[in-house]
Amino acid sequence: MNDFDLVILGAGSGGYAAALRGAQLGLSVALIEKEKVGGTCLHKGCIPTKALLHAGEIADNTKHAAEFGVKAQFISMDMLAVNAYKDGVISKLHKGLQGLVKSRNINFVEDTENSLVRIKLKSTELSTPVRTSSWLLGLIQKPFLVLRSTANRS
Repeated sequence: MNDFDLVILGAGSGGYAAALRGAQLGLSVALIEKEKVGGTCLHKGCIPTKALLHAGEIADNTKHAAEFGVKAQFISMDMLAVNAYKDGVISKLHKGLQGLVKSRNINFVEDTENSLVRIKLKSTELSTPVRTSSWLLGLIQKPFLVLRSTANRS
């Protein structure tokens, strides 16, 4: 069984920010995510959407380029290339985030099967192979909940 000062469930923007802060404060931190560090925002939501919108904005700007003395013509959008651009943005940010988490000695656990942590919020039943004095739960992009153990960590 691994002992940590702080275990964070959810490696989205709030989770990894909390993990980085915990590590900065000298805590031993485990960061558990069902997919990849960065969570939904980086891999499926905010960042991919913004990358696609940016490509659309570039295309739209060519329609108004003459107003700025630029000769440009919009012909079409190559969606394969647009999606490759989006995937490149995600990959670059994900690799940077992985490096940052690793450089701070944060223990990242990709729990794709949800096998490490089982939580039943109604009954507050919890079982996990890690022991910690503090849990930080990232609950689907909502405010987090910090649970502090009163048990002695002997």
